[in-house]
Amino acid sequence: MVYWEEFNKISGSDAQKRAQMDFDDLQNEFAGRDVGRIKRFLTGTQHDPQAIQKRRADQETSLFLAQVQSEKMARLTEEWGEKLREARKFLDEARQKLAGFQNHINAERMEIDARAMRLPDGTRVYRGDDDRAYTRDGKLSDHPDAQNIIWQHSSARLSESQRNDERRQKSDALENKL
Repeated sequence: MVYWEEFNKISGSDAQKRAQMDFDDLQNEFAGRDVGRIKRFLTGTQHDPQAIQKRRADQETSLFLAQVQSEKMARLTEEWGEKLREARKFLDEARQKLAGFQNHINAERMEIDARAMRLPDGTRVYRGDDDRAYTRDGKLSDHPDAQNIIWQHSSARLSESQRNDERRQKSDALENKL
């Protein structure tokens, strides 16, 4: 028990008060508060005034450095946030332009398909460079009526259809990248 000899000399309630006061003082000293009784509890550099001053100076320096670093981090975070906003704005504008381009490609596809000739079974055929009928995928049509078509000057050409398909594939690839 703490202060056994004193406990025998002093009544129980006084000893308990003294033990509680000592305990409180010790806790205050460990917490860094000055109660004037440190030499009684601590030894060595723990109660040396110069060591205490050095520890406090080191703590203040650490706190200052932490504050400076947090200010730098806040500035860097703000700069990166601004760069991210700019990148998002750029991507949004690029997506809008791409959507306009894809709408143009789709309108062009509809116009080409409207000029394509239709076989009796409803299949669209396009005029090749050799004036023969081709399907959209570039295969020569094997329908018996396909090679008897009398082409108009405005008939859709296979090269137009293929060029439109290539542009659509490229725009789809670009959309996937975005």
